[in-house]
Amino acid sequence: VGSDDYVVTMEAGFSAAEFANTLKASVAGKQGTELSIVGDKAVASNLSLGYYFVASSSGALCNLTTTNPNATIHDKNDVPFDKVGDKDSADVGETVNYTITGKVPDTTGFNTYTYEITDKMSDGLTFNKDIVVKIGDATLTAGNDYTVEYDVDGNANSFKVNIDVMKQTANIGKSITLTYSAIVNENAVAKIEKNSATLTYSNDPTKNTTTTTQPDEEKVYTSKIVLDKYKAGSEETKLAGATFVLYKEVKQDGGNISKLYYKYNDANQKVEWVADVKEATEKTTDDNGFASFDGLANGTYYLVETVAPAGYNLLDAPVKIDVSGGTTEAQLTTTAKVENNTGIELPSTGGIGTTIFYVLGGTLLLSAVVLLVTKRRMRRYH
Repeated sequence: VGSDDYVVTMEAGFSAAEFANTLKASVAGKQGTELSIVGDKAVASNLSLGYYFVASSSGALCNLTTTNPNATIHDKNDVPFDKVGDKDSADVGETVNYTITGKVPDTTGFNTYTYEITDKMSDGLTFNKDIVVKIGDATLTAGNDYTVEYDVDGNANSFKVNIDVMKQTANIGKSITLTYSAIVNENAVAKIEKNSATLTYSNDPTKNTTTTTQPDEEKVYTSKIVLDKYKAGSEETKLAGATFVLYKEVKQDGGNISKLYYKYNDANQKVEWVADVKEATEKTTDDNGFASFDGLANGTYYLVETVAPAGYNLLDAPVKIDVSGGTTEAQLTTTAKVENNTGIELPSTGGIGTTIFYVLGGTLLLSAVVLLVTKRRMRRYH
């Protein structure tokens, strides 16, 4: 702080943390020396041995009376906290993986230190209760290095983790990572599901006070395709009884494209994708001409009509649908408008209808032959 001398008096007994806070209050507003910035660090060089006080938004006391006079001060306000998920959209039944990242704080001067992570998920996510905590590359031990409380306040989709960072003085500044996962369930159809986490940490070594970060929220959603089936040229004439399957195209390792068909597993409440169209879930339009395929991630899909409404022709090509959810729930429903033309659809090959045509055709041919022979005989006699 220059050449001026300051007298700092403490009423209580001495401790480094209390002295740093008292000194910070005493020299507030005084002109000091601004440290130079090297990379991501503030550096002061060529100092005489002694005690130095470094002030930022918080204070720290640096003791240089050692035989190795290089010292690193970890700013106690540098408590990062970030949460990310590995996907924004998903099929119902798909797993979303979450990672929370923090950093081991400097607990010098603290008698106790709170480092508590809480998380709560909405109803469209089913928490797998599979928390793993690491510092750097080392996995911590539950019950020893940290504690976990599941079902906080009776909510099965919530947890609270307390990490004993005072055991990690050798790892100050290293990353803390907490990973876990959840399954997107049937409650998430056409809804935006939220997963919100906070960190509560100690902020003053002389007082038993904490700071809680703003919630770090991640979102995930699942969409649906709604079929609107109507008569060609008359959209108000809705058509019931049209049956569809849905598929998507997937590129295989060799570069070939294969089709996977939508199958909804009612027992496990999840979307599955199968290679055999016979296993696909069929959806049939109701009296209002509507049917839907639910629980879809973003992507390109194809609707195939397998049964046409009575008196209408079967569609001769798949209907391509692009699903791309958005920031509002209204954007999570994609409507596919599909029209049908009236007409007579020939029976499929190999069916009983085909046999009838064969029989009728054969009968007509035989009749023509008999008629031709009869005419020739009549001509002979005349």
